[in-house]
Amino acid sequence: MKLFSIFYLALFPFLHNTVYSVQVESCSADNITLHYQGSSVPVSLFNLKITREEGWGRVCTLLKEADQVTFEVDAHAKIEEPIPVYLFADGVLIQEEVIKNKEGYNMIRNPEYKYAKKLMEMEDSVPVMANAHSPETTDGHLSYGWLFLVAFICMWSFLFYHLIYKYKRKRRLK
Repeated sequence: MKLFSIFYLALFPFLHNTVYSVQVESCSADNITLHYQGSSVPVSLFNLKITREEGWGRVCTLLKEADQVTFEVDAHAKIEEPIPVYLFADGVLIQEEVIKNKEGYNMIRNPEYKYAKKLMEMEDSVPVMANAHSPETTDGHLSYGWLFLVAFICMWSFLFYHLIYKYKRKRRLK
């Protein structure tokens, strides 16, 4: 059993829903490397798409200026390289800061993710420039529909009458 535990920890060094304290090794656009227990760990921000370059600048600034950097792996995250993590700088969730400043968005809206509700509320509370309005309907468009229906019925009635009249006429001639 002890051998199995050692083997398991060697293959899967990071457990889900566990907070790990790390040091920042390097940070650039699409590449964050953390130092954990003597080894370099490449990570990515879980369920976040950063759309602007300022977002990466903000992430790297927050990480480099932080006294304490921690990360947590979501229970639904697939452990692969780079490891998708929730990243905290001095207790502040990095994903939350990026969404708050409109520099990124959630890629998947899954309510089972640990911080999904918090991040979706941040994303939904973003003010918009346009005012909500109700659709305008006019009665003029409704009357055109009835006109086309009446015209269509009249046309088919005329064609049907003409067809039957010709059919009866041919029958009489024979």
